[in-house]
Amino acid sequence: MYIHIKAESKSGIVILDGGLNSWLGEEDVLVGSDVVRRICVDKKLNMYGRQVKMIMHNTNMICITGTKNYAKHTFFGTRGNSTIDHLFTNKNYYHKIINMENNNLYREILNTDHNYVSITVKIENNCEKNKNKISKKM
Repeated sequence: MYIHIKAESKSGIVILDGGLNSWLGEEDVLVGSDVVRRICVDKKLNMYGRQVKMIMHNTNMICITGTKNYAKHTFFGTRGNSTIDHLFTNKNYYHKIINMENNNLYREILNTDHNYVSITVKIENNCEKNKNKISKKM
């Protein structure tokens, strides 16, 4: 199991991704006072999934796989298919996740047995605000 820090910004948003070999089931996630439903083709929860959930809980992060749209299989193997590649973010920034995609565009090109999983994140541009602050000081 590995976890890779994908991006971190000065605003504090953190997005983790990984080939975690973890089945996380469909357990809903709590974001503030809202319950967000996770819908996934894999309903199982395995040992790695329980470990990942504990780590995410202790770090105030949530699994966003299956929250923006139906989570399809990400791995395709000779013994079967599964959803084992996940994306996570800290709870405070869940509202900035606009969309999540899972597609096989690059599977043949990259010769991999995993689908390409990506997200679209809303990032605010504070350049104009900072520019105005600087000009007012002069």
